[in-house]
Amino acid sequence: MIGSLTPRTTISVSQLGDTYLAVIESDSANLKNYVLGKKLGAGKFGSVSVVHYHPNKSLVVVKSMNRNHTLGVKEAGLLKQANHKHIVKFLGSALNLVGFTQDHEQCLVFMEYASGGTLEQLAKALGPLQEVEVTALTCQIADGLVHLHDLNIIHRDLKGANIVISLDGCVKITDLGCAKKIDGNLQMSHAGTFFWMSPEMVLQTPYNATTDVWSLGIVIVELMSGGHPWLKERDGQGRPLLAALQDVRTTPSISNLLVDGKVADHQRRSSNSSERIARSTTTPA
Repeated sequence: MIGSLTPRTTISVSQLGDTYLAVIESDSANLKNYVLGKKLGAGKFGSVSVVHYHPNKSLVVVKSMNRNHTLGVKEAGLLKQANHKHIVKFLGSALNLVGFTQDHEQCLVFMEYASGGTLEQLAKALGPLQEVEVTALTCQIADGLVHLHDLNIIHRDLKGANIVISLDGCVKITDLGCAKKIDGNLQMSHAGTFFWMSPEMVLQTPYNATTDVWSLGIVIVELMSGGHPWLKERDGQGRPLLAALQDVRTTPSISNLLVDGKVADHQRRSSNSSERIARSTTTPA
């Protein structure tokens, strides 16, 4: 089963709850209880690290960003709204927390720690996954995506590296740094990672929430192929993607999403593809 693919162990973050945040935000004297662990990743806007909470030996994740960068504040706000089992749990945020990091001008966003790593790491380590595994993973991703879209939030950077797995095999969408709250109109600002971008994103034309449907289709290719060897050849129209999808065999509901996802014109791309996938299979509790 999917859960058996994540052998590493950790204590559940649920032991912390709101108490963890109350201490972090209001009592710097207790900072000795929180020790920064290994860095999980870094980008131009900041870094992500594991945090060890000594009183109950729990692990959480902290994303630290320059305080002057509004992305941290925005991401914290979006995560707080998105309370869902398939979206990484928001634990709180803090500004300018003296003594916690070397840089005192930081926006810190605290999230649950998913010890199974990312889907990108999973695909690279195991190679192509079986159909039943891809279906289970995709249904969970789609369930989280439906929740975001119901909140009028577009993720805009959905990819294997931004989807993590908990110890029990529960898939969670993370990194809402590029996400945007929309008002129902077509959007014009563009963001994301090129090889997962929809054609409308690449061409910098108006788009809507179906841009995430395209990206989910590419995540499926990642899982079915054990990576993305065709990415070097892909152009802005996604033509090599269409060829790659022809070789992907999976359940009818997933196949329908791939059919919708590979439609270059977002106006003809189905807006409820993710919802159909999420409803088609019961996801783990």
